[in-house]
Amino acid sequence: MRYLKKALWGRILAIFVMACFIFNMSVLTALAQEEEAAATEEVAAEVEALSVPNEVTQDSTVTAADLGVSEQNVLPGDFFYPLKDGWREVKHVFTFSDIGDANLDLRYSSEKLVEARKLASRGNMENFESAIENYQEELGDFNAEMDDVAAGGGESADLQELQGDALNVHIEQTVILDNMEEEVSEESFVDIRDAKNDASEGVAKALALRGASGDRGEAWQRLIADAATRGEGSSLKNLKVLEVLKSVEGKVPEEAREAIEGAEGKILKKFEEDFRGIPEEVRLKKMEGYMRHMKGDETDRLRMLEMVKFESELPPEVLQDIEVMKAKAVEKFNERMKEFDSPEAREKMFEHLQKGDLESVRVLDDLKAHALDPEVRQKIEAKHTEGIAKFRETFAGDQKAQGVADRAEELMRQVRENPDPKTFRLLQELRSELTPEQQKFVAQMENSGKEEMKRRFEEEREQFMSRMNSINPEDLAYMGDFQRDFAPDLGAEFSREFGQTIEFSKDSIGDRVRSFDRPEDVERFRQVFESEVTEEGRR
Repeated sequence: MRYLKKALWGRILAIFVMACFIFNMSVLTALAQEEEAAATEEVAAEVEALSVPNEVTQDSTVTAADLGVSEQNVLPGDFFYPLKDGWREVKHVFTFSDIGDANLDLRYSSEKLVEARKLASRGNMENFESAIENYQEELGDFNAEMDDVAAGGGESADLQELQGDALNVHIEQTVILDNMEEEVSEESFVDIRDAKNDASEGVAKALALRGASGDRGEAWQRLIADAATRGEGSSLKNLKVLEVLKSVEGKVPEEAREAIEGAEGKILKKFEEDFRGIPEEVRLKKMEGYMRHMKGDETDRLRMLEMVKFESELPPEVLQDIEVMKAKAVEKFNERMKEFDSPEAREKMFEHLQKGDLESVRVLDDLKAHALDPEVRQKIEAKHTEGIAKFRETFAGDQKAQGVADRAEELMRQVRENPDPKTFRLLQELRSELTPEQQKFVAQMENSGKEEMKRRFEEEREQFMSRMNSINPEDLAYMGDFQRDFAPDLGAEFSREFGQTIEFSKDSIGDRVRSFDRPEDVERFRQVFESEVTEEGRR
């Protein structure tokens, strides 16, 4: 426990800090009063500066109060800051439980992030770097404390409350970090991405704890979903919530992932209810604007949009338009890549796509499809090749070994969740360099995917075909092969309607080209399109 490690130091420091604290209380109070009005003005100015949809303004404005802390007026670099930080440690010394210490770490991480944001808004980047380091250290303490909580075992209401608070705070903190990372240097961008990664790992570790009962069912999913959707927000806020959860999902242990995914399903249903409450004539435009202007990690956004496309009950016109939203997200990704000179900063852009699973390879495929800048495209193509290689590693080694079997089962599940031509095309890429036994398993996955396609087509009809739409040139190039090789097995009706989907996808690609503002982008897209799609496919 933390207090055992720091007890002696804490008693000495407590005497000193208490004396200094009393002596300087009047000074601190004066500072707080002086800066309180300035803090309120800063928040108002930030909101006013955002010439974006109201929903984005509402959901990207996170105050200290939203995090459950007070506005921070004594900052790193200030004369009295060591006193403030010392008092935090004193409180830890006199907290006699692991969950209590974890709660303090959570609170102090929010305070230190608010400090970092204030320094960034003032352009005080020297002390900003120090503040981000302080924030990361607090996240590290929280992660370590969760290990102590796990070692203690047992389940309690206090633990459940901590889990809910940790997730809710993480979502709000992520919004702040997303806003900051587009306004700082490349070096600070790397620090912020590291901090976001640490924060995701900490909350993933917290959510994985279920104590002795091992309950990973409905109640746990509800706890996660309720915690994630706390607080006020726009009718589109849960898109951002799902985006953040996608990052957390990638870091929880395999045995806890089902609960995270179940919670995501509940949040998606809540989003659908809120979305249907928006007037029909404007709701698609509002969703497009939200996706275009809400800041965040574009790779997590692409994964979230894939989930919405395949698992939601949204109207067909919305499902078809998700491809355009994905393309816009890739444009932002590409623009940021072009701005970076640092290899480290560029590498951070791909941090969430290292697993080599089907979901990551699908995202890399979309990044490659819509990368128009030759240099950026070359970098993404290299990452896509790496992703396919890791994808193949799923089958490396003894097929009966537990680890390989578990990965293969997860891959089979992902195929059933994403039964579309892209999945079948990627499975074709996977086949090369596999043993006959491994290729047999790929064939089993293809059959499983076909069965799922047939089932969902029979249940959903138009809505399912709307999920098949794509403006990815490689997808369009493969659709003809899919129509020839797979569609006949799914019935004449499926084959006929899939042919209509191919024509709609061609029209969608035409609309995509007409949306470009710069002639050079039209020419670059033409080059990409002609390199990926045969003459027959273009017709």
